Amino acid sequence: MSDNTLRPIWTPDDARQTAADAAKYTTEPGELVVDIVPVERRDSILNRTMAELDMLDDDDQYRVLTCRAGRHRGESKHQAMRPRRARRITRGIIAAAVVVLVLAVGALWASSRAGAETFVVCPSGLTGVASADTSCAFADNVRRSFYWQPSWTVVTTSPVTGKFYTMQCSRTYTDTSWTDPKRCFGVNDSGAVLVVYVA
Repeated sequence: MSDNTLRPIWTPDDARQTAADAAKYTTEPGELVVDIVPVERRDSILNRTMAELDMLDDDDQYRVLTCRAGRHRGESKHQAMRPRRARRITRGIIAAAVVVLVLAVGALWASSRAGAETFVVCPSGLTGVASADTSCAFADNVRRSFYWQPSWTVVTTSPVTGKFYTMQCSRTYTDTSWTDPKRCFGVNDSGAVLVVYVA
């Protein structure tokens, strides 16, 4: 054997010696034998193995080889992971990220294509008109009534017709700089829908 080759820790001589030592001990059924191999014998085997390890060059690296039966005791779980499995996990993570990205881009595209309601911001800058049968003066009155009455359903008057209208308001999202926009809608006497936005 060369200097760089380790001899097996358990040689045939060691097996014969262990069998001879074990023959010295006889046990009755149910009796426990604590130490079959004498401590001196075990220590001599370990010392010989350690001496052979110390004879290796500093350039030689110790490495644990995986075997088919499983991983060795000295290896951590991550060291024993096979490269194929690691690549498979990495590919799965990348595939999941691509799917999420595609879904997000599709959702953004679909939302831009959706028939979103548009409105014209009134000169006050705090209201907007989304239907042809409403005026900015009416939208401003709806805003005043919304903040004056403690309810999401407000009753307001139109300065153009002088009539009262019930408007149902709810929070919404707009592309304006308003911090908390609301969309309010109602119906006039002729059945036309009145839609206004308030900041």
